[in-house]
Amino acid sequence: MINGDIQLICIPYAGGSASIYNKWVSILPKGIEVIPYELAGRGKRFSEPFCSTYESVIDELFDFVNGINKPNIALWGHSMGALLVYGLATKMQEHGLPAPLHMFISGRYPPNISSARKQLHNMPEEEFKQEISKMGGTPSEILENKELWELFSRILRADYTILENYKYQQSKQKLSSDMTVFYGADDDEVNNYGVSGWETFTNGNCRYIQCEGGHFFFKNQETKILSIIEDVLKKYTI
Repeated sequence: MINGDIQLICIPYAGGSASIYNKWVSILPKGIEVIPYELAGRGKRFSEPFCSTYESVIDELFDFVNGINKPNIALWGHSMGALLVYGLATKMQEHGLPAPLHMFISGRYPPNISSARKQLHNMPEEEFKQEISKMGGTPSEILENKELWELFSRILRADYTILENYKYQQSKQKLSSDMTVFYGADDDEVNNYGVSGWETFTNGNCRYIQCEGGHFFFKNQETKILSIIEDVLKKYTI
């Protein structure tokens, strides 16, 4: 049992911004403070340069969490955000910060698995757009508008540069946090590599939950997912 509110830090997927989590702030109940994290180069931080490496993003996230200086932190991340959640939790543990109360991993295979997908970040523009379109999740108004696509492409390429240059390094010790791992039943990318395996990264409990949909299942399964998040986090306050 804990004292005080829980801070749920939410990290977006590649190309995403903090705004995708804005409505969670009012949906989740009092006692769960939703903190949508804005990565550099988009949204409120549009004028800032992108982070160029996975390690630099983790350093930035760690400084942010360290600055909050509160013990009841939980983490959520979808796709790229899930990989960042893993890296952040690892650094928190290595530097003696309280472990996250809970880690919500969504739409991502374990960090030690390398994608066999062709590299996207350095593709010619039209081919890059076609590949992004195939994945789903990108509104047609962005794909069909030259100016909007140019802005979005810039963010996506920066994020895929980080993802595609990521090299897994085994941590000295396992994490201690409990995990809930969400995945889409029709998510070909994650299912091709296997979502199972996250349990080997923690000494805590690990629960897997299948949701209807593809890679961006959480957009259509938001009610279900938020209900599970609320139920899970309530257990730490009872």
